[in-house]
Amino acid sequence: MMNNKYLIIEIATKLLSEYGTAQFSAHQIANTSRLTLREVTAQFPNKTEIIDLCLQNAVECMTRTVISANYARGYNSVLDLWHLLVQYNFVHVAEGKLISLYLRSPSQFPYVNIKSSLLRMLNEKTELLHDKFFDSCEAIRLIALSYLIQMAAVYTLSHEAEGSRELRENYFVSHVKSHFESLLILPIY
Repeated sequence: MMNNKYLIIEIATKLLSEYGTAQFSAHQIANTSRLTLREVTAQFPNKTEIIDLCLQNAVECMTRTVISANYARGYNSVLDLWHLLVQYNFVHVAEGKLISLYLRSPSQFPYVNIKSSLLRMLNEKTELLHDKFFDSCEAIRLIALSYLIQMAAVYTLSHEAEGSRELRENYFVSHVKSHFESLLILPIY
C-alpha cells in the first residue's frame, strides 16, 4: 500500500495542476484520496508545505527525465531538449502542467521558487553545448527555458498523442522557434 505522504503528494499534484492554488485545500485532498482530514494534516500541517513539495517533486522528476535521456542518447541541441520536454509532458501530465502553471503565474505560489532548480537542470544537460541559448546569461536561459517548457505543455494539450519526431519538429519550427529565438536577443545582461 502506498505511503500516505506519497499518496498526498500525488493527489495534490493532480489537484494543483487542474485547479491552481486558490481552490486547493487539505479538505480537497482528503475527499479525493479517501484519507481523513486528520491524516492529511498530520503529514502536512499547512498547504504551503504541500505545494512546495509538489513543485520540487515535479522539477526533480523533470530533471531525472531530461538528464538521464541526455546522457543515454547524447542529445545536444535545443530541438532535442524540446523533444525531451514534450515526452516528459506526455508521461508526467500533472507534473508538467504544474510546472507550466508555476511558470505562467509564479505569484500563485508565493513561497516557492523552483527557478534555480530549473537552471541547474538546464546547466547539467547543456554543459558541453555552445550556441546562443546555452551561452546566454542565466536570466535569458531561464526565460527561454520557461517558454520551451510552457510550449511543450501547450503541445501536449493540443495533441492526443505524442506524435512522430517529425510532427514535433514541425510544431517546434512553426509555433515555437521564432519566438524562442527572439527571447535569446533580449537586452538582459
